[in-house]
Order: sequence, then C-alpha cells, then structure tokens
Amino acid sequence: GRLPLHREGPVETAVLASAARHARKAVDAWEPRGLASELSVVSRTLGDLEHRAGRASSAMKRYSEAVQLQREIGDDVGLAITTDSLATVLAELGSLNEAVSVLADSVGMSTRTGTLTGLSHNARTVETLRIHSLGNLGVQRALDTLSDRIQDAAERSRRNQ
Repeated sequence: GRLPLHREGPVETAVLASAARHARKAVDAWEPRGLASELSVVSRTLGDLEHRAGRASSAMKRYSEAVQLQREIGDDVGLAITTDSLATVLAELGSLNEAVSVLADSVGMSTRTGTLTGLSHNARTVETLRIHSLGNLGVQRALDTLSDRIQDAAERSRRNQ
C-alpha cells in the first residue's frame, strides 16, 4: 500500500524511518546487480525522505547520487524531477542563485522531454523559491521568467498530446 507521508508528528517520523529502511534494503539488493535505473529512483526517494525529515544535507547527498545515475543512464525525465527537488533544498539552505540555476536546468529538461509531470514539479518549485527569495528582486525576476517558460512549455505539451 501507499505510505501516508502527509501525516504530522510521531506517526510521520515512524513512517519516514520505515520507508527509509525499506529503501535502503532496495539499495542493498540492487546495487550489487548494477541496476542503475532502480537505484536512481531509490536514491531520489531517499532524498525525498531525508528532505521531509528535515535533513537537508543528507537529502542533497541522495539527490546528487540520483542525478549521477540518471545522467549515466540518460533518464532525462527523472533528472528533471530530481534536479527540481535539489533546487528546493538549495533554496532552503540559502543558496538562492544556485537554486534558480538548478531549477532553470530542470525546466530546460522538462521542456525538452515535454513531460507535464516535470513541468508541474517545476511550477510548484518556482512558488517555493518565491517564498525563500522575498525581497530579492533579481531572483524574483528570474523566477518570473522561469514561470513563463513553464507555462509556454506546458501549453505546447498539451497541444501535442
């Protein structure tokens, strides 16, 4: 079944810990077999779990592992989503310019692949970065530009379906 990752408090902590244990078991099983595609998904999932648990540095490490694997196997859709997540963590750590740069790369990948899922992630991340960059007009302008690019790409993708 699906894990209730939306819950608050001790239940969420227990669920996150359980999910992380299962994901680590998957890594232990797949790593010796060299299953890069599966490992990239698990690394991204572990990054999401670490981020959700408030461990930004650990999340960055896991997302970086996923990015490396996704580049090796040419998973542009996965790479767009993972770099999007990476941008959120960078913003939370106060690296706004780097976050915008990583998000711009993610938007480019989402646009090239035409994936509405990636573009949807990108649109949410633009709004998250807006919150982190209040008062920073340069970052706000860059986010406006990215938002326009996302909307244009989503419209093109919908027309081509």
